[in-house]
Amino acid sequence: MTTAAGHFYTKRAFTVAFQDVHVGDQLYARPERDRRWPGFATALNSNGDLEVFRRDAEATPPVGATLISCDAEPLQALFERLIAPFCHGSWLTTNRGGDLPYILLDSGNPFVEVPTACTFEFNGSTQDFVLNWEPASDALFREILDHIEPVFEVETGLRLTYTNLAWVSIASFNDSDPAIAETLADLRNDIETRHSQIAAADAIVLDVRGNNGGATSAGQDVAAAIWGRAYVNDHRPTFEQTEWRASEFNLELVNGFADQIADAIGADAPLAQEVATIRDGIRSAVENGNSFFIQTQDQVVPTGTPSSVGPIPVILLTHGSCVSACLDFVDLVMAFDQSLHVGAETGGDTRYLEVVYSDLPSGKGRIAFPTAIHRGRDRGDNVTYVPSEDWSAEITNTPVLEARISQLVSSLPE
Repeated sequence: MTTAAGHFYTKRAFTVAFQDVHVGDQLYARPERDRRWPGFATALNSNGDLEVFRRDAEATPPVGATLISCDAEPLQALFERLIAPFCHGSWLTTNRGGDLPYILLDSGNPFVEVPTACTFEFNGSTQDFVLNWEPASDALFREILDHIEPVFEVETGLRLTYTNLAWVSIASFNDSDPAIAETLADLRNDIETRHSQIAAADAIVLDVRGNNGGATSAGQDVAAAIWGRAYVNDHRPTFEQTEWRASEFNLELVNGFADQIADAIGADAPLAQEVATIRDGIRSAVENGNSFFIQTQDQVVPTGTPSSVGPIPVILLTHGSCVSACLDFVDLVMAFDQSLHVGAETGGDTRYLEVVYSDLPSGKGRIAFPTAIHRGRDRGDNVTYVPSEDWSAEITNTPVLEARISQLVSSLPE
């Protein structure tokens, strides 16, 4: 396939097949694609059905109608044929809300045939509709996608709510980015300065909506600022070892990371020293002709040290974007005493980690892939965390979530 869309979807199918968020693709320029829609758009409702929310053309299903089938194919079969092979994270239930509506959106994929007619249910009766596909502008597509998956931002920081919640928002753990590293350092400093106020709160809220990972150690550092390093070490998940792919390519990349991190936070910082250890291990493996640098991980030896803030309830607020180091943070926090998980189901990942990038031969983009793997991790591949309180419908509405968490905390036993 020599078209831009063909190139895009070939690459996408290749990376999606790994079923790991650490493997991905990126184009340096957006490909030209002939986008179309049938004059109406659907979104997932609270019952898990695709429901019409927008109708711009005559002879289309009414707003509120739910999709039953297209061309005699039920919803799941349509998804498996049209969407799953080309959509990252399609294997995770948490992504269904953003993925399923593409059944009735044509993004110019030359490897699939769009439906021609669909059956909808409305007010207890069913009706068939022929789909009249017509061009859709980028602006129209963006309006539809913004409804399906609203864009929202969470700013890293600490605030004390009027309902006496210590609300800690962490937008990213990617402390290899100097700006994010500085923001995380400011957060830790603020936590330490206001530690007595946090200890007097009715609950600690950890808001990681929109956080898609970074460095596991960054999450542990934030937690240590709140609960104390010994308490965090007692609860941190462990694994047997990490195997790093030893190659000249990876060594060059890690060299760059090590220098960048050392310049940003200082060569004596724990993260900088950890990266330097990995760099030296990979260099030694390359020089000795070994395929991997095997890094044995320290195992937890519990000290029984209590939390520095006392037995305060912990409310973990997540979103489907939580993967990689964000999931490592969830592993840690959910091991704490008195932790509750609310919000939306997290994402999932495999035991691979440490993403690097390589340019494609075409020069039109690059591939992201992992360079290491954990052995002996307790959490399985692509296993997600499902909240005890599912507030997916309101996940972008911070005031509503704050009110619900305050009500939840007030109902907890003393």
